[in-house]
Amino acid sequence: MSNKTTPMLYLNLAGEMLYVLDQRLRTQDVELEKGTRVMCDIIAKTFDSDILHEAYKNQPVFSKKDLASIFEKLVNVSIMKVDPESMEKLYDLMLMTFKHQVINSRGLTELVHVSLNHLDSMLKFVGGKPELKNTVEAAFRHFVEHCNQMSAGELILAKQTILSFLIDLKSKVSILISMGDQNKDGSFVIGKNAQIPTKFEVPGTIRYIDDGQVEYFESGVNYTTGPVLDASTDLGGDRLTSLGLNLYMSDSKSRAEYQPSFVDAESKLLGHLLGASQPRSDLFTLNLFGPDPLELAARPATVDKKCESETRDKHVNIKVETVQSKHLSDIKKDFGDINLNTGVDDDLLTMMDNA
Repeated sequence: MSNKTTPMLYLNLAGEMLYVLDQRLRTQDVELEKGTRVMCDIIAKTFDSDILHEAYKNQPVFSKKDLASIFEKLVNVSIMKVDPESMEKLYDLMLMTFKHQVINSRGLTELVHVSLNHLDSMLKFVGGKPELKNTVEAAFRHFVEHCNQMSAGELILAKQTILSFLIDLKSKVSILISMGDQNKDGSFVIGKNAQIPTKFEVPGTIRYIDDGQVEYFESGVNYTTGPVLDASTDLGGDRLTSLGLNLYMSDSKSRAEYQPSFVDAESKLLGHLLGASQPRSDLFTLNLFGPDPLELAARPATVDKKCESETRDKHVNIKVETVQSKHLSDIKKDFGDINLNTGVDDDLLTMMDNA
């Protein structure tokens, strides 16, 4: 088992978590300012120096339970609160989509580029936050340096370690079923046409070391040799793979591509100062796992009603508490007895000290 696998596992799962949250925030029309804050708060905590320090230690990969605890605290770090049952379903979805990427990755380095696709997306999510963007870019460079120091054997062992971590997981994911990449029993579809990476031989040959004898067999798969292309590990480079990109994107833009305009921000501020705009509610419900038009339209007719019913029943309640903005903080200075509690727990990752 590899002792250098945790950063790759952690960053890819974090990326998948953010894809799901972004898609549901957009689908249910959560206001841009509120949704952007949730995403940025979670990303900021994802790259907390204490977590990354622990992840990059030369040690066995975190257990599923430890990682689940970390992501539960990450997803609740902002004004959004997720109940444990819904978090468990979200975690299963993260694991299955990443497992799909690992199984379909080829060669020694494609899994590294899958990870960089996730980091690229995180950079887009925080595009309007220069300080946070610098933090993610620093983490990007740290990860690339970490992978560059791994030998070919270590990269192979890292992939095997991740596959061992993900073994026996067979949760059904509607979008993978609709793409034809997953069967109804949760297993993945392995196609009969495949491209092998550069410097690898087409399967079908057995060589015996002792006497030099060579035997051939039919693999049952139509293999072709891949072109000699070098994917980039630079910021903004071409990864030459779609694995690790956002599966939940439709024709509509992701929250990463939206940024509130200066006029919108000024209008909202003026409305608050004049008392023309009042918070609609301190609570809103976000349905993370209910069927949306995009998924139902993409889902093939062969998907049984039981699978659709199971998906429909998965709900999550997310509570939004009062935001302590800079404007409200200034008011608090004038009225010192006012308690503006955001409900955000500062001590979210103490479990890391005992990992």
